[in-house]
Amino acid sequence: AAPGSLAVREDFPFEQSPGDTEAYVHLPLPGGAAKEDVFVDLQPTTIRVQVRDRRLVDDRRLFAEIDAKASSWFLESSSSGGTLTIHLEKRKADTWPSLFALSSRK
Repeated sequence: AAPGSLAVREDFPFEQSPGDTEAYVHLPLPGGAAKEDVFVDLQPTTIRVQVRDRRLVDDRRLFAEIDAKASSWFLESSSSGGTLTIHLEKRKADTWPSLFALSSRK
């Protein structure tokens, strides 16, 4: 998929430090996407992301449990596109090999 397109992917690149409790996911968004267009549902074991009427992440099971109340998201936008950054607060300080569990459907 082209950068900024709204394609559903099997996994997403994410950032974490070894043994840390935080992970960050950066999702490219199309130009003109505003905060009102974005819906992020963070649950202890799943995540769902929707932009306008397109789901980017459809109730995918995370590799391990997060503290949903301590997790958050924010949007950086410009006319040419934007980035949705999701901060996940892990329940345990460990290193995840992937963002999602191997069998990641709920």
